[in-house]
Amino acid sequence: MPARAVPCQRCLDAASKWKEGNSPHCEDDGSASSKCGRCRQSNEVCVVASGMVKARAIQLQSALNESHDTLTDKVREAQTGVRKALRNNKNRKGMNTVRLAEQNRTEASEHAENRAQFHERVVAALERKAAAGERAATAQEASFKRLADLENTLSPLPLFRTP
Repeated sequence: MPARAVPCQRCLDAASKWKEGNSPHCEDDGSASSKCGRCRQSNEVCVVASGMVKARAIQLQSALNESHDTLTDKVREAQTGVRKALRNNKNRKGMNTVRLAEQNRTEASEHAENRAQFHERVVAALERKAAAGERAATAQEASFKRLADLENTLSPLPLFRTP
């Protein structure tokens, strides 16, 4: 089977722990799936390396190809680099999850506070409108009363008589 240029993370982990015998290589399994042979046997998801892990994987792959299945200093250095990159990648993902969860909790509490403040503002605005409406109704009643009083006082005058 053809070897992959960049191994998946499971094969990369195996290569970083390799000490003797045939060195592990990430190879397609020959089926229509996108999994390598190791991931297909263990029935796991085949995750392609990316970023710093991918760069370290390429270094390890070239060191293994040059060493011809012998554990040299160059292979050990490349293995150490891969292990560090995998560990840093794992730690970074863990921290992001924790930070994301904390951020979600903070945003949820802020959202609840903002929503409560919004409801308080709406209630206060409605109370102000109701008070303004009551004042307007009272003022209108007073205007009608004054108008009626004016009509009663002015009706004996000849200016306001209708023909």
